[in-house]
Amino acid sequence: MAHLVSTIIPVYNVEKYLVRCLDSVIEAAKGIDAEIICVNDGSTDSSREILGRYAGKVKIIDKPNGGLSSARNAGLDIAIGEYVMFVDSDDWIPSDAIRKFLQAAVESGAAVTVSSHYAVDTLDRPRKAGVKWRLRSPALKHLVGRRHMHSSAWNKFYRRDAIGSRRFIEGISFEDWPFVTELFGNIPSFAEIGEPMYVYCHNGGEISIVRSPFDEKKAKSYLAGMRFVSEAFAVHPMRRYAMKRVEIARRMLEKRVRRAKLDIAAPGPGSLSPGKRVERMFHAIVAAFGAWQCRHLWRRIDRKKIVFSQFQGGGFGCNQKYIALELLRRRRDLDLVWLARDPGGVSVPAGIRIVPWKSRVALKELASAGVWCSNHNLGHFVKNRGLVKKPGQRYCQTWHGSFGIKRCTETLCAKEAAMLDVFFANCTWEARLARGWFGNGPEILVTGHPRNDIVVKSRARDWRAATTKTLLYVPTFRDDGATDAYLLDFRDVKAALEKRWPGEWKIQARLHPNLRKKGISLPFSSDVEDVTGYPDIQELLALADAVISDYSSCIFDFALSGRPAFVYAPDREKYETARGFYYPLSATPFPVAENPPALAEAIAQFDEGAYAGRLERFFAEKGSAEDGLASERAADVILSGVV
Repeated sequence: MAHLVSTIIPVYNVEKYLVRCLDSVIEAAKGIDAEIICVNDGSTDSSREILGRYAGKVKIIDKPNGGLSSARNAGLDIAIGEYVMFVDSDDWIPSDAIRKFLQAAVESGAAVTVSSHYAVDTLDRPRKAGVKWRLRSPALKHLVGRRHMHSSAWNKFYRRDAIGSRRFIEGISFEDWPFVTELFGNIPSFAEIGEPMYVYCHNGGEISIVRSPFDEKKAKSYLAGMRFVSEAFAVHPMRRYAMKRVEIARRMLEKRVRRAKLDIAAPGPGSLSPGKRVERMFHAIVAAFGAWQCRHLWRRIDRKKIVFSQFQGGGFGCNQKYIALELLRRRRDLDLVWLARDPGGVSVPAGIRIVPWKSRVALKELASAGVWCSNHNLGHFVKNRGLVKKPGQRYCQTWHGSFGIKRCTETLCAKEAAMLDVFFANCTWEARLARGWFGNGPEILVTGHPRNDIVVKSRARDWRAATTKTLLYVPTFRDDGATDAYLLDFRDVKAALEKRWPGEWKIQARLHPNLRKKGISLPFSSDVEDVTGYPDIQELLALADAVISDYSSCIFDFALSGRPAFVYAPDREKYETARGFYYPLSATPFPVAENPPALAEAIAQFDEGAYAGRLERFFAEKGSAEDGLASERAADVILSGVV
């Protein structure tokens, strides 16, 4: 792997342990393009002399004593690696740590890769292998409360561009947790390796750059870190998770101040109101009662009952619609149940029952069904209602993206992921992502997405001969709710389309369901038909003759038709920073424009032959299984467990 790794080691009065640390890092770096940066932070023992014996194997920086933050920052200032890791000079790392960190980082594309660690005084602690790696998102949410992962900087492997200009706060102790919290709050996800990659050594409690007794300075350092995080997340989407970190720090400070008998008042408890505490207690009681009902009251399982949930009670659409229709076509004796937030507003064929989402009836249907089939999480039922999967039940997931460019910021909680049996992927690329999300538990089948069958089959339509053609504009949502990057005026686009493919062009726009739920509408030009309320976007894609989108997976669904598609992304840099891509927009088959004139020009200059070639290469690279038969394959899998 040609990825340069910079390993930064701060050194201060660690003559007893420095050789052990350096030897372990040098061994771990063998065969890897790596630099080892040792920052001597004004050591007064023989640490500098020991470093001198490693000249040529490590880079050495000498500086006056400034503390751990200062030493790490000095290393960051000269590091040139694509990836960065920190190792404290009285600890050590296993010989395969850098290689496994690097492999997981490259495969996952994550901004940060983390591992658990051993806390030992000897070198003979056995290691247990675990899951290769899995993605956790949102990053800060999954960092909170993960004690085995720790808030330290040292058991993590950072992409250098994720750190950017960030630096550790100098002049304080416990500088790791505010640095890690702020960074994790601004990346979409992290990769977690399933085995320890760092050995944290107590070394008899000796004082070093990283260990000294708790005193007034350290107490004030806690307060400084809490202020930093509170201010950094004052108006941040991840604020509630950041404030959980602040509350953890507050409780730790309170405990340490009490033990050290310091005359320093720790701040009062966090902002968790009595009402919130009551709410949490209520949910815990309801979940416990729900779990009892699932196991005992509703213990009988009807293997012919299949419960569908799409977008947590959304309308009749996505993969679940087409699986249900295929099952209905094959077997009229099945009990097909559709969970809906608005039962009166959902139209389904005869043979499918509608049950209100979040209701006790819905919980009962899930508890007694042979199969659950969903394209989103069942978090409400799992976390708040106590849903548990019993022997004999199967949980099938399709998720709701295609070809995975937009980073997935949240899939299933650990409890729900442990229940998952089957994941239907539409390509080998998505299958690899799913393995990272869910670990080795579920069976991952590359079947194609059932929702795309209708789009694949629409390829036979002679769209160029139609006198009236349709452009569908389908922008995705932004996590911050912004709408300033949406295309509103289509006059130039329409003129370009009519010149490139003669005929009358109609313009349709369909906003993301997240905007619809918030009641947001946009002031499109008068020639635009708003089809946001149409329940099934796949039907719109199958009928469209061209599509403009930004980062939505629907553009990849539409590309299966072979018809022209364009990316309009004026906020590409902002979106990539906030949400992130698994691969760049330039690697997609679509022309990319960042302003309306460039979009009109891309339409005018569109080369159908070159586009067809790009589509073919793209789908081949991603290992696409989309051939119009995905519904049949999914139905085969589901029916294999039905009597």
